[in-house]
Amino acid sequence: FLSCDMVSPWYVGRFGNHNDYQYFIGLMNDDVKLCNEKKVAYMPVLFSGFGWATWNPGQINQAPRLAGKFLWEQAREVKKAGCSNMYFAMFDEYDEGTAISG
Repeated sequence: FLSCDMVSPWYVGRFGNHNDYQYFIGLMNDDVKLCNEKKVAYMPVLFSGFGWATWNPGQINQAPRLAGKFLWEQAREVKKAGCSNMYFAMFDEYDEGTAISG
């Protein structure tokens, strides 16, 4: 990946609560450090929450939105890690419960 101009890990659905998110923060901080050393841009993907129940008989609030707290906690940590870029997913994924439009 060091031959790339930018790395953008897709973490959507990889964690769904504060404890699992702590693992992501550790990975992100390590990634940011390596990318900075190698002059590769880093743009993590943030998501607002998740739940299959709007599309199929899946779990309701599998990754609860917590009235926006789940998303903004990610944004705060990304900024704290020193990232100058972040990608907010997904604008229109109502079927997966990840839509950020309201």
